[in-house]
Amino acid sequence: MSIKNAIYTHLQTVGAVTSLIGTSLYPLQAPQQKATPYVVYTLMDADRQHHMRGTTLSVFKTLQMDIYANTDTKADSISTALLNALDSLQGLIQTVQIEFCLNNDEDDALLEPIHGEGLGIPARILAFRLAYQEPRRDIHT
Repeated sequence: MSIKNAIYTHLQTVGAVTSLIGTSLYPLQAPQQKATPYVVYTLMDADRQHHMRGTTLSVFKTLQMDIYANTDTKADSISTALLNALDSLQGLIQTVQIEFCLNNDEDDALLEPIHGEGLGIPARILAFRLAYQEPRRDIHT
């Protein structure tokens, strides 16, 4: 299982998250014209530690969660549910060992309306520092 699938799987088991967004959780981008609320998540900045024998199995990434809702209050509620579900997360999610997931940034945003129509979409951006174990890739067999 990939880390992206592990994150999705974990969040789909958290009732506080699914009660607010259902299955509207997407890697990289949401479908066009998707009704709010929804969350888009992106993994960035892969960092692997190297030593004389090769790389370690630990991978460090930034997990960004972009939250879109129809009201500021709803965006706050989703943000809180995601923070509770992910901050300090560690353990095994199916086959992926999460070493830690720690919140390190939160921002408010407002998406501009398309073609000047409407008021814009309230959004929150959460960033987490994530460390997990990557399966060993044996390249010497």
